[in-house]
Amino acid sequence: SDDGALLRAADEAVLRCGDQRLVARMNQKLPPAERAAAFAARGAEEADVGHWEGAVAAYERAVALAEGDPRRAYEASLHEVLDRAGRGHEREARTLAQAQDEALPPAARAQLWDDLAARREARGDLPGALAAVQAAVALEGTSPERWAAAERLAVATQDRAAEGAALRGLAEAL
Repeated sequence: SDDGALLRAADEAVLRCGDQRLVARMNQKLPPAERAAAFAARGAEEADVGHWEGAVAAYERAVALAEGDPRRAYEASLHEVLDRAGRGHEREARTLAQAQDEALPPAARAQLWDDLAARREARGDLPGALAAVQAAVALEGTSPERWAAAERLAVATQDRAAEGAALRGLAEAL
C-alpha cells in the first residue's frame, strides 16, 4: 500500500540519518509496531514474486522493529525466506542465537533447539542434532518425544552415555 511504502521510506531515511532524537520522535509519531507490519507486508510481497533478497531485507527490518508475538511471526517468515533464498546457514545461526537467549521462556527456547536439531539431522550432522536435542531436554525434560529423539540420535552416533541418559529421561517422562 501507499501508506506502507511511506512508513518504510520514513523508517529508512531516519535510519540513514542516525540522529537518535529523530528516531525517538519517529517512534512517537509512527510506532515501531506499525512500521514492522509495513515491512512484513513488503517482505510477503517480495516473497510472492520470488525476490528473496528483498524479502529477507524487509523481514529483517520487521523483526528488528517488532516485539512479542508479531516478532516471532516475522522471524518465522524470515526463516522461510532465508531457506528459499539459499541462505539456510544464516537461518541456522539465527535459530542458534535465539535458542541461547535466556530472555526467552524455556519452552520457546526448547522448541528452537528442536528446530535446530531437525535441521542438523536433515543435513546429516547427527552429533550436532544430538547436542541440540540434549539442550532442549535440559530446558524442558518432560517431553517423551524429545527423549525418544535423544535416544535415537545417541544410538545413531554410538554415544552410549547419551543413550543411557536418554532412556532414563524417557522412562521418567512416561
